[in-house]
Amino acid sequence: MYTDSCTPLPLLVAAIGLAGVYTTRFLRAGRGPLYTTPAIVPNTEYARVAASSLRESISINGCLQARFEPLVAHMVLPLFALANAGVVPSSDILVVAAGSSVHGRSPWAW
Repeated sequence: MYTDSCTPLPLLVAAIGLAGVYTTRFLRAGRGPLYTTPAIVPNTEYARVAASSLRESISINGCLQARFEPLVAHMVLPLFALANAGVVPSSDILVVAAGSSVHGRSPWAW
């Protein structure tokens, strides 16, 4: 359980606002004022409480995953792929790779 208490009023207000935005899309004319009205209904207090609740509901695992995702995507995964492909990194290869740029078209591009 994430919390001991639940206040459904902000969720109800947001659901009514979302339903209002959804139904206004079927109107033929005069949508502008009708779109802004449901958007104004959830005030800043509701937004602050919702943002605070969202921050508190994210697990430690989720925080760690978000923090390490760029490191894994740009460093660990490419190194893993090169190691599995049998590429042996040497200083000569790294110097050439660091100074090269990709030119031309990929053979897989259509």
